Amino acid sequence: EEERNDSYNLIAVDISEGLGQDYSIVNMFKLDYKPIDLIEEQKETYSSLTDFFCLKQYGMFRTNVISVEQLAEFVYLLAFEYLDENKVKLVIESNNDGKAFLIALKNVFEQNNDYSSHVILKFKHRADDKERKLGLKITSGNKTEDRFVKDYQTDLENQNILVYNETNITEIGTFIKHITPRGNVIYKGDGGNDDTAMTIIGLSQGLRHGMFKDMIHEYHD
Repeated sequence: EEERNDSYNLIAVDISEGLGQDYSIVNMFKLDYKPIDLIEEQKETYSSLTDFFCLKQYGMFRTNVISVEQLAEFVYLLAFEYLDENKVKLVIESNNDGKAFLIALKNVFEQNNDYSSHVILKFKHRADDKERKLGLKITSGNKTEDRFVKDYQTDLENQNILVYNETNITEIGTFIKHITPRGNVIYKGDGGNDDTAMTIIGLSQGLRHGMFKDMIHEYHD
């Protein structure tokens, strides 16, 4: 409670319809320095200030029984009311229900709110896009997904992202490469759900985003 206004946050949101099947996830991480012993071990490989930092998981909201509109209300209250909106960045998956979520977030409390899109990181949704759009789009089986998964694996191995939630750890452990009958490579959970693992992929891209790197410099200063 006493840290919430001072913490710098990167929060990943994965959206489902709330029909008792796939889960909606709000995965919450705060920025911190890596432990000194880890820095000593890794420092020869560092190339920028951001290498000294990590994301530490401090909370997760996971449900498959609330609507997209209810999820948007929760995320709004978290980002704009509970935390300092100037110290929060959201990585929102824009696949499937992502567009409906972004509309609902803007319209929380019938637009009687303090919503601003500055908290949402923008990404290119296609390789040939000239402009970035709100949210992160991950298309299964393409080169972009392969790069995203490699970045995610690197961040976990280098302890750039520290995960403590048991469900999240279990899903990471079963999130593996699959070869389809047509010979395409896809990544998915071998044990069923992989929604929490997908949020870590989103966080990994958030760590590499220029706006979040600016936040790291602000935190350090």
